[in-house]
Amino acid sequence: MFNHFGRLAIPALLGTFGLLLGAHAHAESFDPPPLRNGQGQFVLLEPQTAVPSTPLHRLDGSVTTMEEFRGRIVLINFWATWCAPCVREMPALDALAAAVPSGWFVVAAVSFDQDDGQRVRAFVARHGLKHLTVLLDPDRRFGTLGKPGTASRPLPLYGLPASYVANRSGRATGYLVGPMAWDTPQARSFIDYLLTFE
Repeated sequence: MFNHFGRLAIPALLGTFGLLLGAHAHAESFDPPPLRNGQGQFVLLEPQTAVPSTPLHRLDGSVTTMEEFRGRIVLINFWATWCAPCVREMPALDALAAAVPSGWFVVAAVSFDQDDGQRVRAFVARHGLKHLTVLLDPDRRFGTLGKPGTASRPLPLYGLPASYVANRSGRATGYLVGPMAWDTPQARSFIDYLLTFE
């Protein structure tokens, strides 16, 4: 009986050990497939930085932080209703949010509009955006606009729209400046990698 158990247990333990080693190596080699738009490509952050827990407002007036989404991959998209490329990007972002289960992935659309949210609420209703997590940052404390190399806050922005990716641990892994066609095979391959990593 003992020998039979040993014959079964040892390969299982070796297999588990191999998986752990593979997972460890995997965790050290974050290397997503290329994601490019007309302005550049997704830039990896090294080292990765903690996403700030700055209070952000929902459209219903309630307050949240990125801590709410810990355990999920978060695509943080900075945009504004007055930004034409941002406006063009929104439908594809909404479609992406609809296509991936919300238990795994969230698209947090953080508006830079400097008002009480009235313009953003009207925009969301007019364009039928139903799957995005729309948040307001009217004081621009969560993300800050600046020239490359000059911004000191955790999520510097070098133009709008801009998208950061936060991993399940709440750390920013990289960013993309400019609009992206999020409903393309290139983008979906990128998102699929994020979902299967870790």
